[in-house]
Amino acid sequence: MRLSDQQLIGLPVVTVSGNPIGKVVGFELDIDQHAMMVYLVSAAPLVTRLVGRNVSTLHISPSQVMSVDAEQMTVLDNAVHSAAPKTVAI
Repeated sequence: MRLSDQQLIGLPVVTVSGNPIGKVVGFELDIDQHAMMVYLVSAAPLVTRLVGRNVSTLHISPSQVMSVDAEQMTVLDNAVHSAAPKTVAI
């Protein structure tokens, strides 16, 4: 299956478990190798809270992508990591 850039941009991105991550907003190509280097994904608000820092764009490696079709991109559950728990001194 082939997707144009217009079909890829705006594609919803979910984890294998079905958790929404965001939408594809861009990508980077290595023109020397003719290969996809990274997918740029807008972070959903839930992802921003899980990551624990102000993140607007996620960089998803092609090796983390399980499937892509005209409906959505599915990535590994560990494609987005949560931040380490914050400790509070008392």
